[in-house]
Amino acid sequence: MADNLLLEAREQIDEADKMLIKAFEQRMNAVINVAKYKAANNMPIVDRERELKVIAKCQGLLENHDYDESVETLMEDIMQIAKDYEAKLLGREI
Repeated sequence: MADNLLLEAREQIDEADKMLIKAFEQRMNAVINVAKYKAANNMPIVDRERELKVIAKCQGLLENHDYDESVETLMEDIMQIAKDYEAKLLGREI
């Protein structure tokens, strides 16, 4: 019985991972367009005000706010990956 619960939980994690990867790829594809816009308009890669808004928005989407701190960390990490990728695309330092 316990083995079934573990298997079911792992299957749920695997399914969530599939959705996360698909969403991550979609987000990174949008990052390319953001990088192009920033390059064309001579804008900096980092926009901390926007980052804070994204974090707050994502925390607001949560049903369980016990995860607020974890979502902040998650989004900080994702946005750092995006900034690093933008810098690579644009040949700039962050």
